[in-house]
Amino acid sequence: MTGATGFVGAHLLDELLRRTDAILYCIVRNVDDDDAAYTRLSAGLNRYGLWRKELAHRIVAVAGDLALPRLGLSDVQYTTFAEKIDTIYHLGAWVNLMYGYHNLKSINVHGTHEVLRFATTHRLKRVHHVSTLSIMSSLERQGQLIREDDPLNTVGSLFGGYAQSKWIGEKLVEIARERNVPIAVYRPHRVTGHSRTGV
Repeated sequence: MTGATGFVGAHLLDELLRRTDAILYCIVRNVDDDDAAYTRLSAGLNRYGLWRKELAHRIVAVAGDLALPRLGLSDVQYTTFAEKIDTIYHLGAWVNLMYGYHNLKSINVHGTHEVLRFATTHRLKRVHHVSTLSIMSSLERQGQLIREDDPLNTVGSLFGGYAQSKWIGEKLVEIARERNVPIAVYRPHRVTGHSRTGV
């Protein structure tokens, strides 16, 4: 799983822990080692009121970086995980509505490329790719109904580096799907507080 330290990622991680018996390997960036990755991940879950000590043994936090080749993992880690993991939840992104495309490209585009490469290494893995509805929100489409299966090449002119970088990332996902990588794409729009806790 990528992006588990973010709001949506933490809630998905919590749901996967509660609804499955899977061991969840979570790549965490901007940390020095796996212990620091675990600390950051658990702090995020705690911040959102989601930390469950009884399920913590199923979380494997891994220091990595989406912007780097092999997800910033060592050769041994990359090979071991590529042989072991069967499903990828890719939520990791740099969300910034002020930055241009070139600022966000390394994580939002190259990171997605690295995830797709990992998905096809040693064994084919299912990929759940979390994108954004903003990739369909061009000036030309204002007020139009947007359907899940609308082709990406009909979008028009996207405003802002975030939407542009996520569009290109999703285009990579589309190409991978055409090459028989099993992929599901999700495009959340507005993300708000938890429906029961408000967090």
